[in-house]
Amino acid sequence: VGVVAVGLQEAQVSLTPPEISTYRSFEHRSQERSALGHIIHRAVQVLHPFRHHRIDGVYDSHAAEGLSAVIEEFCPEVVVFEEVWLYPYFLGVESKRPTTVLDAHNVESQLRSTIEEAREDKGIIHAIERAALERIERAFYKRADQVWVCSEEDRRQAQALYGQGTPTQIIPNGVSTAYYEDVREQREHKGQKSEEPVITFIGGYGYPPNRHAAHFLIDRVWPK
Repeated sequence: VGVVAVGLQEAQVSLTPPEISTYRSFEHRSQERSALGHIIHRAVQVLHPFRHHRIDGVYDSHAAEGLSAVIEEFCPEVVVFEEVWLYPYFLGVESKRPTTVLDAHNVESQLRSTIEEAREDKGIIHAIERAALERIERAFYKRADQVWVCSEEDRRQAQALYGQGTPTQIIPNGVSTAYYEDVREQREHKGQKSEEPVITFIGGYGYPPNRHAAHFLIDRVWPK
């Protein structure tokens, strides 16, 4: 297994599981632009049918060249892309003919649509970018050799949107509770065991679905 990471900072590219070493990492290099240059760049993002600001935000030509060299050197049989935002990197790898997998953490176009519905500043730019994201996601689903989704609901959504041409496998999100057994034993040893269950909900709360999940946990699940 070779993990290739692209991050905005060196600290980010090193965030791989401790039991897996990073085969190669690339630091994303942000481009400095003038105010006018930023306006032009943003206009191109919005108007281009296969551009999206989040995809542009993780793409770096230096990293793409490095990934191409890694593919030549490592000769992988399978390449797994984490999330739709890596589509431009996929295009550079596709021609080298390894088996490609899209690990789709969400059906992003539908998730973004749900998030946008809750926003107060809905506008034409958001609608255009959502349409571009759907085009990119559809292309990724059709061109990858396999797609991994997190649930049966995601598979149904994806197949309703993009058809059933690409084999889709359900790979559920999961947590190994055994990994935390030492923590539980330490709490009991120190006499910290609580009569009621203790729940820690970890997530980025700038992300609306995580906020919704936290409220659901507190208001609906915990009282039961």
